[in-house]
Amino acid sequence: MRIVPGTRHHASLVCGAVIAVLAFLLVDTALTKHAIQVPQGTVVELRMESDLSSSTAQPGDRFRSTVSRAVAIDGQIAIPQGTTVEGEVTVAREAGRGESGVIGVEFTRMVFPNGSSFNISGVLTSLNPEERRQILEEEGQIRGQGTRERTIVFIGGGAGLGAVVGAIAGGGKGALIGAIAGGVLGGLLSEGKEADVKAGTPIAMELTAPITVESESEFLRAAQTDRTIYTSPATVRAAQTELRRRGYYDGEIHGRLDSRTRRALANYQIDRKQTASGDLDHETALSLGLDSTLRAQTGSGSLPAASTRDQLEAARDLTSQARHLLEEAERRIGVHVADISLGLRRDRGIRESDLEMLLDLDAFLTAAAWYEQAAEAGMGGSDLSSVEGVLMRASNDVQSHSGRMDNDLRREWTVVQASLQDLGLKTGTAGRVDTTTGELHWQGMVDGIENIIVQGSSVSLQHVRGRRVTSERFNLEAPLSAQTRTVSVQKLRGRGDVRVLEHPNRNNGYRAVVQINDTPAGAGWYEIVLNW
Repeated sequence: MRIVPGTRHHASLVCGAVIAVLAFLLVDTALTKHAIQVPQGTVVELRMESDLSSSTAQPGDRFRSTVSRAVAIDGQIAIPQGTTVEGEVTVAREAGRGESGVIGVEFTRMVFPNGSSFNISGVLTSLNPEERRQILEEEGQIRGQGTRERTIVFIGGGAGLGAVVGAIAGGGKGALIGAIAGGVLGGLLSEGKEADVKAGTPIAMELTAPITVESESEFLRAAQTDRTIYTSPATVRAAQTELRRRGYYDGEIHGRLDSRTRRALANYQIDRKQTASGDLDHETALSLGLDSTLRAQTGSGSLPAASTRDQLEAARDLTSQARHLLEEAERRIGVHVADISLGLRRDRGIRESDLEMLLDLDAFLTAAAWYEQAAEAGMGGSDLSSVEGVLMRASNDVQSHSGRMDNDLRREWTVVQASLQDLGLKTGTAGRVDTTTGELHWQGMVDGIENIIVQGSSVSLQHVRGRRVTSERFNLEAPLSAQTRTVSVQKLRGRGDVRVLEHPNRNNGYRAVVQINDTPAGAGWYEIVLNW
């Protein structure tokens, strides 16, 4: 049948087409909305919009804050920047003689920029590494005491946020104040200062219950400046596996972001001087070597991230610098690694130490090239750790020759060391360093079992049991070079047992492990010296 424009059949056809297009657009619009669950424990960065002061605050007072950095879940925006978060004062104590002011708050409601709102349950927390460590330590102590809960408050006299964990027995104000007074930061309570939180102050909220949001098309995909948090079981399992390998996690590999996993993540972030949120965020995932897992989850379009690209550029610079260093050494010594015949025909002989240095510089160049290839391929996890281990051992071998380098060559080596440090692979300082001997002087408060691990220029803690170490400080005189050796430990102070668990050898990556076993109740001060 022929449809003539202007007839009834034509009008019906046009009307039907319009309806079909509208229906398609409605379905397409509906498909651009995604229900996203933000899990319990997620940390949201906020900025205060109201002033709070312990001199005037009363329980029940309302305040407002805004989200300063959007939160994305597995690459999709869940909480956009500019979202309003409303809260309420729960505890307030004015400063007095010898008593600082205290403010406790909770977060109750969230309003998106598009006007949609819903109730939430959130508590105050801190992203400051030292404050976060204190929160984790106090939380661990409270959990061991059964039914007691924790409250994090603003306390007068603290630098910045001044978050303190208080254990409320039955929710009473007196119980809170008493609990804080016995805490690690309890000394601040005697300064007699008001707790003043001005508008514009950056704070952080931790969700104590999950929320489900509808992510709309206008803020669907995460940008580089947003906080992307990974929650998929595959990514979380990979993180748990790597955290266990590094001594931070001893739980089941189940792929859930539970409290134990978050605690392990937070302690790892603190030790790495990252944002101590306890979330599996993008920076943490990359530092754990989960590049390939993220690529499989999000697709190649969203990776590599800026930090990964920076790492690749730094790796390329390192290879170029290592090649230049070897060429400079060859020029000064007068021979080439690939062919030393020219040098052998010279009137003066070739020193064995010069040849050893050339061999080690050539091995370092090879290791640097391997590291660049690993970065180019997006290698992560244990594979990347193996390449890093080879690179660090080659670096330590070159460092052993630094005392025989002339000033120009030593300056070149200093540039290389700076590049290694940019990649998080710091070695010993430039100059004459005797890597055959060294000493670690370590001090700290121990309440349980703690392993001290020395590998190269790195000193780290592996928590085994009890509360984590506090007030740690140490001095490493020289890096522990990659050689099989015997180390010895001397206990200068301490009431428990101190012993060497592992001596450096090829099988353990040339690391030394010392264990402190503090069995009496409470924390004890330890001071040890490790020699090699």
